[in-house]
Amino acid sequence: MGAMELGDVKDFVGQVCQTDSLASEPATELKGTYEMWCFERQLIPVGPRAFAQALRSLGYLRRRRSTMHWLGIRIVNRFGEPKHPAASASP
Repeated sequence: MGAMELGDVKDFVGQVCQTDSLASEPATELKGTYEMWCFERQLIPVGPRAFAQALRSLGYLRRRRSTMHWLGIRIVNRFGEPKHPAASASP
């Protein structure tokens, strides 16, 4: 995996996710959100193996529960949602 690919995944994690030792995200949800994030930025997303390798290199673990989950990570800014929803609400 190239440095650019890791950089894109690292940027995605920094902008869209939060590290939390108690958190867990379904693998398909995390990958789908990453792909939408890439589309929004006109980036070509890495494939599933490179994405998993990048997340592992960032210190996240993947485990099977009823489905595959990434542990220690939570999506906080979903694609298409404002980053600060309370700031856009009208009184």
